[in-house]
Amino acid sequence: MPLPSERATKEVQDRQGTRGHPGPIYVWVAEAWNHWLSIPGADEVNRIINPTDVAMMMALLKMGRELMGKRNEENPTDICGFMDVYEMVRDYEP
Repeated sequence: MPLPSERATKEVQDRQGTRGHPGPIYVWVAEAWNHWLSIPGADEVNRIINPTDVAMMMALLKMGRELMGKRNEENPTDICGFMDVYEMVRDYEP
């Protein structure tokens, strides 16, 4: 059985074939996450990430894929799922 790293490398290569190079989407997601977190500069973090930030930022990742033309049926489903999770963790206290 291939090692996890070998399976991951194959998955990344396969997805690059269908989704293209990850660079453009990672640029978009970084900009979206910075906006969401209101980070004025790359070296400056002015807040602590909370569970609702994680849910929203994961939805932004999926939105970025969809908006960048990397459409597939999992994106809208995952966006809705992350919004469900957002509601679930909004008032969660460990």
